[in-house]
Amino acid sequence: MAWLYWLIAIIFFTIAEALTVSMISVWFIVGSLVAMFVSLFGGTVTWQIISFIVISTIGLIIYLVWIKQRLTRNDKIIERTNADRILEQEGIVIQTINPIENTGLIKVKGQTWSANSYEEQIIEKDTIIIVKEIKGVRAIVIPKN
Repeated sequence: MAWLYWLIAIIFFTIAEALTVSMISVWFIVGSLVAMFVSLFGGTVTWQIISFIVISTIGLIIYLVWIKQRLTRNDKIIERTNADRILEQEGIVIQTINPIENTGLIKVKGQTWSANSYEEQIIEKDTIIIVKEIKGVRAIVIPKN
């Protein structure tokens, strides 16, 4: 029955990873998956927790020390991997961006994003924009002109 808790953890961490752009929760998904298999093969709760912690920690360390260094050099991204792929890309406003009401949606490269304007201005629907940065799960945009 403990495997069910690990399955719930996998779902939780998958949702958390989908809502962020940091590639951190993915290592907890892997750790939860290993712990779930330990549970299915009769491992005790102690071994399940140990396997979760060890696998998650190893994955996180490898990512932070080895992989992330190869993706960045001198704080400049070499290969865009996630949400940063839309930086400097054109898109279109599909719901008026209003910083006062904290509303606004854009479509960039086929994806819909919540958006704020770079200069705290209202940007009307159907305006062509350029994505300048990502803050959390919001694209920060300027009108193209």
